[in-house]
Amino acid sequence: MKREFKGEFYLPRSQNKIPGKLIADFDKNKILLNLYTDKYLSGETIIFNKHGHPNDKHFEIIHCDAVSNELSLINSKFRRFEPISMHLFKITYEVNFILENVHISNLSDLSIINAKLNFSYLKTFFNAWDFINKDDPKEEYLHVSEPFKIKENLIYKLEDKVQQKLTNFDGSYHLEYSKSIIFEYEIGVCLEDLLIDIYNFSSLLAFSTNKPISYEFRFITLENKNVEKTNYHYQLENNHSLCYITHFPRNNSKNEIKNDLHQNYMFFSKWQFSDSELHKFITNWFSNKQLKPIYDFFIDSNNWFSDNNIVLSNVMFNNKFLNVIQGLESYFDILDVTFVSDNENFTKNRQEILNKIDDNNLKIWLTKNLKFPRSHNLVDKLSFFTNRYGYIFKKVNGIDSFVSQYSITATDYRHKLSHGKIEQTFQGENFHKIYSFSKILLCFCILESIGFEPYDIESICNTNVFINDELRNVQHV
Repeated sequence: MKREFKGEFYLPRSQNKIPGKLIADFDKNKILLNLYTDKYLSGETIIFNKHGHPNDKHFEIIHCDAVSNELSLINSKFRRFEPISMHLFKITYEVNFILENVHISNLSDLSIINAKLNFSYLKTFFNAWDFINKDDPKEEYLHVSEPFKIKENLIYKLEDKVQQKLTNFDGSYHLEYSKSIIFEYEIGVCLEDLLIDIYNFSSLLAFSTNKPISYEFRFITLENKNVEKTNYHYQLENNHSLCYITHFPRNNSKNEIKNDLHQNYMFFSKWQFSDSELHKFITNWFSNKQLKPIYDFFIDSNNWFSDNNIVLSNVMFNNKFLNVIQGLESYFDILDVTFVSDNENFTKNRQEILNKIDDNNLKIWLTKNLKFPRSHNLVDKLSFFTNRYGYIFKKVNGIDSFVSQYSITATDYRHKLSHGKIEQTFQGENFHKIYSFSKILLCFCILESIGFEPYDIESICNTNVFINDELRNVQHV
């Protein structure tokens, strides 16, 4: 599917208007602007065989006067230059966003009051059993939930809508159900801030589902105070305007909004938890800014080349392991666990070892180099987590020996891979066990960080497909 806009394109406050065509290609996930001109957007005349003016490589804003509409193109980058004749040229830009119904002079002019969006798995995440009923609606309706506050200046609402969709020119139709989420701001925010909130929410869904998350804009509402021009057909009360957005996020490999996912493939959703509990998890996810890199490490470990035929190389697999271990180590450091000193026992054990050594030079070397540690090392940190979640692992058959050795083995792999002391990229047939168990530990840490109680985590272990698959990897001989 494609959407096309034909009109004149120009820079803010410029009189140099150039005819062209804007194409939003939903199959290729690209927005392309083709200009037909003998001048650059910046006004300089194009000289044959001397194209590629540096001022025309990137534009934050391009305006368009299309038929019965005003458009603002956001972040347009030069892609191609094609001579049509000695005095006519085709210049192609790739566009990041199309804002319909407004002209803005720069991105700082945007003051967004609310945004309505759809996300993959939004229905199953929030609807639970209602999803089955609402997917076969009987009549039209619109319902918007009570607001839930996520953080200062941001609330969200959930919109359930059933509307008629024509199926033929004879007037026949079917009823279609959709679910959207609305982000609302008391004080208007810029586009970048909105995108950060969208990313945070999509990453929450990506964590819960272990799936890549696509999203699409329905619309945004703008304050008109800094908007240069608006389409009067879309003027709202309180000096606001409705603005439609076309945008293909880079993480949307196929730009598909998927909805069907069994409850056992999600760590948490309305299937298992109440509205208030889900809201608590969402609020904590947004507020844990310090933990965002750790969340990203885990999410990224699941989605490398997802839904593609590309096979992970050993180097990539090693990097995934290092990312997960870094996430565990970072989480431990944030917990700031008190280092318990036991210098007396250390000294006693060291002396017993020295008494068994006859070589005097070796005794001197050992005394000089074997010092009492002053902080936790990686073995300590990983052991902390195996002990912390030991109540779960004790109930899993056949992994006691593995768990007892995990901290030392994983540390050895981390040191070899991060310090370059390796002879081959393939780390052995059992390396996948270390990786799977590390992911389980990091998953438990993240669940704990957003408010899950120990019995919640144990319950998830009993039903979640992801956790059980990873545990089977560890159990496999």
